Amino acid sequence: MATFSRSPDVLAVFGLAPRKTTTPTVQVLAAAAAKREATRKARNTMGSKQRKAVKGAVTGVVVTPVVAGPPIEPLHTA
Repeated sequence: MATFSRSPDVLAVFGLAPRKTTTPTVQVLAAAAAKREATRKARNTMGSKQRKAVKGAVTGVVVTPVVAGPPIEPLHTA
């Protein structure tokens, strides 16, 4: 089928019908675009550049600094 897809007469020899090709109408394309937009909005799906623009606001977090203690001397084993 892949080899002879451009030659319908050769496909007929093997008993195969060529693939039907249709061009979507303007109404079908518009409905598909509206459906995609509604799905993205419902799922809160974003593109990569839109995700980069999202920044989180963190409140109520207290950061405790870590202070190093005195250095620990290694044990000498004899």
